Amino acid sequence: MASQSTNQHANTKPVVRLAYLIPKNRVAKPYAVANMQYAMKQIQKFYQDQMELNGFGKKTFTLELDAKGAPIVHTVKSQTFDDTYFWSDMWGRSLTEASKLGIGIWKRGETWVVITECHVMGQDGSISGGTALGGGFGSGDGGGVAMIGSNALALFSESNFTSNQAYAGQLNADLGPLPLVKDKSFAWFEGTTFSSVTSSYLGALAHELGHAFGLPHDFRNDENFYGNMMGNGLRGIRGNFYPNTYEQNYTRLSYADALIINRSHFFNQALNQSISPVEISSLQLQGGMMKIDYKISNANPLSSIHLQLNGDFVEERVLNGRTVVGSFLTPYLSENATNNYQVSVYDQQGNRTSQSKPITLTTVPTRMATPFIKVSPLQRLPQNLQVEYAASNSAEYLNKNLVYTWEQSNDRITYRKFGQNKKEVITDDFDKKFVRLKIKSDKDSVYSTSIFVVSSPHFDRDVDGVLDHLDLCLNTPVGSKVDTNGCADSQKDTDKDGLMDHVDDCPTIPNPSTPIIEIKNFIELSANNGTSYTWFLNGKAIADQKTALIKATSSGIYTVMAFNSQGCKSKLSTSVSILITGNQVEEAFLPLVYPNPVHDKLQVKIPSNFLPNAKIKLFNLNGIPYLQRENLVEDCILDVQALPVGTYLLQILDSSETHTQSVKVSKQ
Repeated sequence: MASQSTNQHANTKPVVRLAYLIPKNRVAKPYAVANMQYAMKQIQKFYQDQMELNGFGKKTFTLELDAKGAPIVHTVKSQTFDDTYFWSDMWGRSLTEASKLGIGIWKRGETWVVITECHVMGQDGSISGGTALGGGFGSGDGGGVAMIGSNALALFSESNFTSNQAYAGQLNADLGPLPLVKDKSFAWFEGTTFSSVTSSYLGALAHELGHAFGLPHDFRNDENFYGNMMGNGLRGIRGNFYPNTYEQNYTRLSYADALIINRSHFFNQALNQSISPVEISSLQLQGGMMKIDYKISNANPLSSIHLQLNGDFVEERVLNGRTVVGSFLTPYLSENATNNYQVSVYDQQGNRTSQSKPITLTTVPTRMATPFIKVSPLQRLPQNLQVEYAASNSAEYLNKNLVYTWEQSNDRITYRKFGQNKKEVITDDFDKKFVRLKIKSDKDSVYSTSIFVVSSPHFDRDVDGVLDHLDLCLNTPVGSKVDTNGCADSQKDTDKDGLMDHVDDCPTIPNPSTPIIEIKNFIELSANNGTSYTWFLNGKAIADQKTALIKATSSGIYTVMAFNSQGCKSKLSTSVSILITGNQVEEAFLPLVYPNPVHDKLQVKIPSNFLPNAKIKLFNLNGIPYLQRENLVEDCILDVQALPVGTYLLQILDSSETHTQSVKVSKQ
């Protein structure tokens, strides 16, 4: 939907609004509005779920909607500037031009998501003109802005979000006219599939929206694809929506962020705007940590206090009352650098006051460690939770006698455990929402604290009427009827063979595993996992070929399907390509591996018709993968010394995986 005048919108609650800016030499993409709406609805749901997990209920921000309930996208066309104008200062120039066109940038009570249509693909497959930036006042109803590039907008669809296809070598006309290139089109840390890069960009937009709400970075307890939305964990947001598919990915809103958002005007009705200043009364080193003293006296009740170092969260506390005098004692500091500490206080009306003080440190005697917590699984309760922890910031603590203290609580400490182990298991009591980690040194002085929200069992993410902690089938399709376990017919796999009942010809009997084709004696093809077989040449069944071993008599692509004694069929195998000249296979098109049997180093000669960008995969005979190499342009050597003794199948594939050759390898 287009709008040229946006400042007449009256809100009883601060609102998030969407703008799509088109330079004069560009046109609006036909997918843009739908993709932007999809992304923002997903992000709105993410915030809602995470606020509930943090114990604050199903709070989320309000999107500006049309009469049918769809998010409004204000499409505005620049008549002055082309796309190259924006590239050198995407943030400043986009906001300046958007303001001229009637978008209410920095208007009170409005946070804007702005996307400028100006990405371009280079000859090497790289994509320019993207960005990810955000900022906001973060106090009262002060406005904010989140910005993402139009290259991200091109990916914001469910089909990309759930596609596990490798993007390398693929054409995507919405991104550019050339095939995508691994680690060129997208950064290496964003993964290699359409799903992983879409998740990275969707998480990045949620992250920048957090900045628009006034949230700083939070890298505590954070990993790439598994951690904080305001850290590198943003890229794992796909695991929040598809936990069964991406169970190693998860993005969380940290407790510190939730404390702030819980009082944000954008998550509540309009509130009062008044708060007194906070004072940092002193900074001083104490026992290898920095001690920050503070005080505040305010007319309205206070909500929380937060400590930042150089813009990143390092600690947070819940406040009660109107007058607070206290101190932080933190191991977060940097030697040979200026450390800028900021104390921010929020009242229960969502207003913020902050004060910063710098201190330059050279050396820090007996510097203390910072803690790290990782909890898994995050999605499925009730069940045991495994918690991993460590002193994360310095190798000097690896051999010290550190004692870890666990505290689990709602509002008060209800459980405490001491131990030297690096893993603990939390059991039974699922009302405890928070896990805190304190580390003690060998002198028994507490010097480091971190916090992690575990989970809440009381929500139904797929809205199928069965709470998640009782739901055996998450992500039920909308509107499906489910059984008492929360499973729709399309989610049931009674015989647990990997085929859903509604497409399984033998729903109560396990189907054979997918067969693997091995080439023997140049033209003999051997399959496994069945009692009988159907072979295919170029997609057509070969008559009278039902045995595990056949001879290839014609050039082409061979596949096979296995059947068990009950007549249940497997999935179709991966194809192999055979080229026959006269009665002999061309040796140039056969892979060569040696030595075989192998002990440590396996040399692989790749057939010329698989180059460049060949792939190698090594499986055991049950189809479990052990090694994989991609984008090979020449023969290679595989280090297999660590593999268990046994028989393996080595597959060589071309870049599109349409042609395959397989060789059996014996590991001694």
